[in-house]
Amino acid sequence: MRVHSYFYGSKISIARQLQFLWKWAHKCSLRMMEIEGTASQKVLVKFARKCRQVAWEALLRHPIPQLGGPGVIVQIDESKFNHKSKVRK
Repeated sequence: MRVHSYFYGSKISIARQLQFLWKWAHKCSLRMMEIEGTASQKVLVKFARKCRQVAWEALLRHPIPQLGGPGVIVQIDESKFNHKSKVRK
């Protein structure tokens, strides 16, 4: 199951990775996952980066024809692009 898949090259158990994927897909924060004991912050950041990379590659292989259009509003979360928090102290 690890060969030629998302799980390839990881020393983390598949069960732990599936737990992360489920929480990531449901928009659970990395901080909350760390508090719950899913994994350390360092591991969670690597998992999230890998998920974004897989999603990006999927979009390249299967592009979305058009975003938006007449009567459609598209919102883009800029914090995902410039690596700055939306919350300012």
